[in-house]
Amino acid sequence: MQNSTIFDPILERKKSPRLALTASVGLTELEIKIIDTREFQRLRTIKQLGTSYLVYPSADYSRFEHSLGTLHVASIMVQKIKLNEYNSLTEKNIPALDEQIIRLAALLHDITHVPFGHTLEDETAIIKKHEEDEERFNYFFQQSDLGKVLKDNLEENQYKRLIRILRTERKDVDTLGGDAYISDIVKNTVCSDLLDYIRRDTSYCDLYERIGDMFLNYLYIAEHPPDSGVRRLVLRLWKGKFREGRSWPRLDLLSEMRDLLRVRFSLGQKVYFHHTKIITSAMVSRAVQEVKKSLISGDDHKLWKIGDEVLLELLEKSGNKVAEKLSSNLRSRKLHKRCYTLSYLRTKEALGEEWQDYIIDNYHKKPDYRKQEEDRLAGLSDLEPGDVLIYCPSEDMQLKQADMLITWKGNIKRLRDLTEKDDDLTYRDIKLTLDSHQNLWSLQVFVKSDVSKNKMEDLTTCCRATFEPTVRDTPRETYLRSAVTRVAHRAIRKQGKDLNRLDEVVEKIMEECNRLSYNITIQKIEEISQSF
Repeated sequence: MQNSTIFDPILERKKSPRLALTASVGLTELEIKIIDTREFQRLRTIKQLGTSYLVYPSADYSRFEHSLGTLHVASIMVQKIKLNEYNSLTEKNIPALDEQIIRLAALLHDITHVPFGHTLEDETAIIKKHEEDEERFNYFFQQSDLGKVLKDNLEENQYKRLIRILRTERKDVDTLGGDAYISDIVKNTVCSDLLDYIRRDTSYCDLYERIGDMFLNYLYIAEHPPDSGVRRLVLRLWKGKFREGRSWPRLDLLSEMRDLLRVRFSLGQKVYFHHTKIITSAMVSRAVQEVKKSLISGDDHKLWKIGDEVLLELLEKSGNKVAEKLSSNLRSRKLHKRCYTLSYLRTKEALGEEWQDYIIDNYHKKPDYRKQEEDRLAGLSDLEPGDVLIYCPSEDMQLKQADMLITWKGNIKRLRDLTEKDDDLTYRDIKLTLDSHQNLWSLQVFVKSDVSKNKMEDLTTCCRATFEPTVRDTPRETYLRSAVTRVAHRAIRKQGKDLNRLDEVVEKIMEECNRLSYNITIQKIEEISQSF
């Protein structure tokens, strides 16, 4: 096939709007039509960094801006590959139709995102991930004005390729065969999506983090695994031909890869997992969970058609007490505060992998169960529904950049698979960064800001009994007994009964706790207390 150039009709630039941090972004006629649709314009009203603006006031740039930036970076990556004189014809073969798909995929990679999408999909699992939501994809790419523009301007095969690439997750990229490298360029490991948002996130949060981009000059396309028909994007980290014995690693590129991992970790630590960011994420998630059916059920999928501020306004006027309270407090910056943390190190080293799996399976993957437990903890501490929130991210804390394919001593391998023998400094640096990023995981419990000191102590005790089988060598039952005693004491006093039988009441309740595997509710405690 003949390589495309910017003079191919389908790639001819018609407009070049200016974009912060990027300068001019060349757009084709089809791309202009796409951007002018209502569905794409909606991205102007969705913040890329969600609620991070409550921590970093200037971190309020939109997914619209990021989508244009991703297109710009993808275009640069394509040209770097095609114009590299050291790449063979096969290694730089990107036909015009492939380049069109790369550009469209980059432009549209975020089109199905909803307000606070990463929070609702990835962090709290309130709704399906956008790649997995077939109904949402059908709306945007078939039923909407955007879908009509695509169908009217693309050949059927091109249209199907685009949808397939956008819907394929990173773990399944090999199933794309010859199109796998397109996914690599747009949204896989070291991709245009990542390179654009890292630059914008660090800049808009004023973090002064920079990474070099010389590695873009060493990208090429290779069939991997060999004879598989799967074309992948690879970074040429090895200089010269290894078999000739006159070769060595490109240390400057290795340094840039390590910097990329370090900066991504820094963003996770300072922005994505900042305690205020995750508190507000928990507040938004619980508010949406309260009125979820009205937002995404039936024919009128409101969540697919609105932006951040409209969603908060809908929540505040929803008629649901919990959603109204949380959204109103969020807009007034009356935020919950942290009262309990179960860290990764505590879970992994002291409690074991099985216990972490139990925590994630129940408090991340089962949002309805999480909500039930939030209200149970609130009740045990004499608080109202929505006053207590649980935040538990998924176990996937990997830095996907470490999966970048590289050449090393004549072979293609993942960056994270370098060993001490390959390059000791890089191995230790990558391992430290990956381990540090994994350690950002924690389950956290938040409580309303004006909670009393006594109720805070009650809640902390209940959390220890709920989330840890042992606490500093103290059995879980001891903490649960303490929590139960507090609640039973409160319940008996409310009834005006004699407190002399408190110990007897507590023993009865503890028997019930054991029968219910510790998942007792305040209603059950009060019921038992009233029976005496």
